[in-house]
This record gives sequence, C-alpha cells and structure tokens, in this order.
Amino acid sequence: MWALLGYTIVGSSRHLFVGPSSTVAIMSASVVGGIVASSGADFWTVTSWLAILTGIVAVVLGLVRMGLVANFMARPVLDGFIIGLANTVGVSQLDKMFCIEKEVANVIQELGSIARQFSDWDPATMVVGFVSLAALFLMHEYTPRIPAALTVVIVSIIVSAALGFAERGIHIVGDIPAGLPSIGFGVWPDGIPLTEMIVGALAVTIVAYAESLATAQPYARKYGAVVDANQELIALGVANLGAGLSQGFSVAGSLSKTAAGDGAGQRTQMTGVIAAIVTVITILFLTALFFDLPEAT
Repeated sequence: MWALLGYTIVGSSRHLFVGPSSTVAIMSASVVGGIVASSGADFWTVTSWLAILTGIVAVVLGLVRMGLVANFMARPVLDGFIIGLANTVGVSQLDKMFCIEKEVANVIQELGSIARQFSDWDPATMVVGFVSLAALFLMHEYTPRIPAALTVVIVSIIVSAALGFAERGIHIVGDIPAGLPSIGFGVWPDGIPLTEMIVGALAVTIVAYAESLATAQPYARKYGAVVDANQELIALGVANLGAGLSQGFSVAGSLSKTAAGDGAGQRTQMTGVIAAIVTVITILFLTALFFDLPEAT
C-alpha cells in the first residue's frame, strides 16, 4: 500500500500500476538467496533491506537524470520485453493450472517440465483453471461492463466452498495472515556486505525500470500522454522505499495490474489511492474470505 501511495504522489504516468511483479520478485529472490546462503542472515530482513536500497539507488539515479537510458530502449525492444514478460508470467502459473511441482527455470525448461509430469496432471484442477480462463475471456468479450476478474474470483470461492474443493484434492489459497505490517528500517543483518547489496539493488533497479517503462509507454501513446523518464526513476525509488520500510520486497510497474486497471476504466492515479485503501481494509478484515479461493483460478 505504501508503494502504491508513493508512486501516486511522484509518478508521471496516469495509468502505470506499481506493485509486486513476477520479474522483479524473481530478481530480488535470486539476489537475496545468494547473500543469505553465504551469510546465514534472515531471508525476509535482507529482502526488505534490498527494497530500501533499490529505492535509494533509483531516487539517486533519477535526481542525476540517468533516465536518459530510456533513450536507448527502442520501441521494438520494449515491445519484445513486454511479450517475453507476458510469456514468462503465463508459463510460471501453469503449475497451478495442472497441480504439479513447479520447476524454477526459464520458459522452455518449465514447459518441458510440465510435459514430463504429464502423468501427474490433475483433471479436476485443470477443469477449474480452464473454466476460470474461459469465463474471463467470454466476459471480456460479451459483458465488458462487468468486472470479469473480480466476478470469477467471487464465483470460484463460492463454488469451492460449496463443493469442498480442498477435500477433492484441488489446492486452495488457505489462511492468509491479517494485520498491518510494521514500519521502519529494522536492524541491518550481521555479516551482510553493503557493497554486494548495493550491486544487487542496482541490478533490481535496472530490471524494474525497464519493466515499468515498457509498461507505461504504450499506455502513454494510447492516450496521448507523456511519461517523464527521470521522474519515473524517482517515483520507482519512492515506491520501493515504501515497500521496503513496510517489510515488503522490491516492486515495479506491473504489466498485468496496469492492464487490469485500464480494462476497468482507470484514467488517473486515483485508482492507486483507492487500491491502497481497499488493501488496508482487506488485510485487516477480509483475508478470511479468500480461504477457499482455488489456486488454479
């Protein structure tokens, strides 16, 4: 929620939705995993510190006007990044659709892993997943005024609870911890080299900036708006500071969330403010409602 509000205040895009991103999450986990393996530090503490350092690095780069690197990101490159990102995100969710063990690898290797586990595919889970997908596509096509994703989630929860999906071996989300995160820097973990963390933060910043810019620019072109490259770097930094200070991990402009916002009619960053408020309400009072949500959905 603090990442949302941070970007809303500073960002230049009216449509970019900042939050957890599959690409940046993987990047963050790989950086933190290597550091934790050699030091034995707490994974979550190092993760939030990496987000804080990512925020600082991005703000500094924006202030010294390093947004000029955007000039080297040609439109075909950014379009290719978006297509690759969409494929990566889609394939990364297939293990939930087939109810199989996930293999952390590239797209081709993951597809190979899914094929090798053919005998373990769960028909019931596949039905849930593909019916959910079909409902999304059909609602977008024939009932565009009805929020398709929200409707599919609500209906799937109701059906899951009524038919006892968990007892039938269909994986559900289960318990989600409730309550607001604590705010603050926390204690710097022992044995963690600052230089290595800054290098990792720089790597995360570059990937997060590329993803954010690749997501923001098509919507700017679509609506005749302008995205300020340096301001986006600073906004990305503020968002990551908000995430890290509330014990979260690094964030970026999210392709899927931005597309969902645009599909729902988003025209300004007021959407981010409302989403932050709803997030607070949800994590305080509504987490129990998601217990029966099928992971395939």
